[in-house]
Amino acid sequence: METTRNQTMTAPRKDGSEIRLNLTKLTLLILVLWVLYACGGTLLFIYIWEEANAYTLGYYIARYWAAPPIWLKLAVICSAYMFLQSLLIYFLTGRKPKNLHFHFGWTFLGFLPKQPVPLKNFRLWSLLPSLLLGVLPAVHGFCIGNGYIYTCGLIGFILGTTDLLLCFKLRRFNDEDLIRLDKGLSRITIIRRNYGRKP
Repeated sequence: METTRNQTMTAPRKDGSEIRLNLTKLTLLILVLWVLYACGGTLLFIYIWEEANAYTLGYYIARYWAAPPIWLKLAVICSAYMFLQSLLIYFLTGRKPKNLHFHFGWTFLGFLPKQPVPLKNFRLWSLLPSLLLGVLPAVHGFCIGNGYIYTCGLIGFILGTTDLLLCFKLRRFNDEDLIRLDKGLSRITIIRRNYGRKP
């Protein structure tokens, strides 16, 4: 079994290549990103829009990252992220509800396709929510000086960490290859269709 540096493992199978995420390292990565975004993102925001000092940094961290509304923001962003992914997978699998099943687990919560789907559809499914709910709100909130929108964008980007990591890991596979999601996003199988190209 070949182990790579980016918290994933790849193993050959008869029906394709199986890719597994190292969930312990991924959880630690998300916690580190949470702290970095809370401190570094807030420091960058107040450096541009406020007076950069320790008092203002503590105030903004408490206001946007530690206050009780953060749990409400997190619940709303998680729900929006799950809804957007479910809507995308519905359209990318031919708009047939019978092609989907609901997966409930601590690694993933939402709808997944029952049958293998082309890798190009999976890339769109995994990158678009991170872009729409993470990158764009963070850039918009930063540009207009709105701390709430900026924080929501950073939280959306943190939620998309697993999807972004998978897309990075799958970059060497062809768009026409098929992907099968066995157990959420922690264990996937790539079924190669273009045998002339090495993975």
